[in-house]
Amino acid sequence: MSPSSDVSYNILPSPHFLIKDSKIIIEHDKDKPVEIAEIKKLKVFVYQGNFFKKENIEFKKVYINDTKF
Repeated sequence: MSPSSDVSYNILPSPHFLIKDSKIIIEHDKDKPVEIAEIKKLKVFVYQGNFFKKENIEFKKVYINDTKF
C-alpha cells in the first residue's frame, strides 16, 4: 500500500485508523509495480489488547469505501 498523507486515529465507535486517498500496489515484476486499487477511504479497526505492540497488532475489521479496482 502506498503511503498516504492523511492518516488519523479515532477512538469512537471503537479504535480504528482512518486512511484517506491511498493505493494498493503489488510488485508483479521487480521493475514494474502494478497499482491494483485506488482507495478514497479505508478504516482499519484494531483490538485494544495488543495495540501498543507494533509487531503483533491484530485487525478486527477492515472497511473499504469508494474504491476503484
